Amino acid sequence: HATDIFTDWAVDFIEDRSEQDDPFFLYLAYNAPHTPIQPPDEWLDRVRQREPDLSEQRARYVALVEHMDHGIGQVLEALEQSGDASNTLVVYASDNGGQLDAGASNAPWRGAKQEMYEGGIRVPCCAMWPGRIPAGQVSDQTAMLMDWFPTICAAGQVPVEHEIDGRSILPLLLGGTVDFEGRHYYWVRREGGKWNSHLYNGLAYHAVRRDNMKLLRNDAFSSLELYSVQDDPVENVNLARTDTDTLDGLQATMQQQVQQAGHVPWQKPAD
Repeated sequence: HATDIFTDWAVDFIEDRSEQDDPFFLYLAYNAPHTPIQPPDEWLDRVRQREPDLSEQRARYVALVEHMDHGIGQVLEALEQSGDASNTLVVYASDNGGQLDAGASNAPWRGAKQEMYEGGIRVPCCAMWPGRIPAGQVSDQTAMLMDWFPTICAAGQVPVEHEIDGRSILPLLLGGTVDFEGRHYYWVRREGGKWNSHLYNGLAYHAVRRDNMKLLRNDAFSSLELYSVQDDPVENVNLARTDTDTLDGLQATMQQQVQQAGHVPWQKPAD
């Protein structure tokens, strides 16, 4: 199973690096949970026995996730056995929300993978660094996955001397705060080819957030929607017609990002 292969690779890497003095960086990108939802039989049997009322689709998805969780546990155990656990920053995150028609749940958030609602782009993230990150702390600070690059560099005291969009959240991890007030967050999705062509047709759709206000177009053909993700985190009340000042400001930011991204080729020309 691919999950077991990735786990074995990671464990072998950690064991090998434990015999060396230099720092290491391990990027472990499981492809689970993802379609096709194919958990090992023994993991599916565990879920069925524990929760017999789950639908077959949901049971298979849960089993695939729990199988991956077990692999992560093996990786952390290898780190502990190597003696490096106390001097290693470990980060766990997902790239997007779950796919509902594959058995995932993003409750209570609206939407799912491929969507610009919170269920599609809001993901949890965990980090541990014994003796450095206070255990059990929780933060609702908004950040992007791109922020991990400067964060990890800062933790390793590696200077970033070129311009990047990411910002370090290391002070936040260490029990302090970061000042991201006024920062714009931007998302774009585009698909080419025949897969889901009815949703995209090669067109992009976007979302932009500043502080607690978020403007989105949930697919390439829908109208703009505006939400206060603080007052209305489940995005039920569209403010596009009532808060036009905010809409205009965020739309201008979105257009700037669209123009900037438009300079970057995203697909090879057709033969």
